Amino acid sequence: MKKINSKEDSLTWFGHSAFLISIDNNKLLVDPMLGPVASPVSFAGSKRYGKDMLDIIDEMPFLDAVFITHDHYDHLDYHSINRLKSKVGHFFVPHGVAARFACFVDRPVKLINHTISDGEKF
Repeated sequence: MKKINSKEDSLTWFGHSAFLISIDNNKLLVDPMLGPVASPVSFAGSKRYGKDMLDIIDEMPFLDAVFITHDHYDHLDYHSINRLKSKVGHFFVPHGVAARFACFVDRPVKLINHTISDGEKF
């Protein structure tokens, strides 16, 4: 966990598509599926090969951005998003995902909806 809080540039893989990029003193989290099951219900879906990683969120520093690459349960996890929402500057989601994402959170977040041709500075 020392690495995810380090100021040094690094890449930390959490399994499947979830990883943290630390670059130029910015923290960027991609596809935070850190929960135990990639499914909207706990009794179905692919289980993690390793342990449930939701508790690692408590140890993470402020995240400048979270990028969701697409709208599949193994990339957009309800439990992970709700644990992360208070420590994220911006959430970047692809076009068409914003409505579903908004259902995940119970308070306003900085949500940026993108198409492939968009550019954004934050």
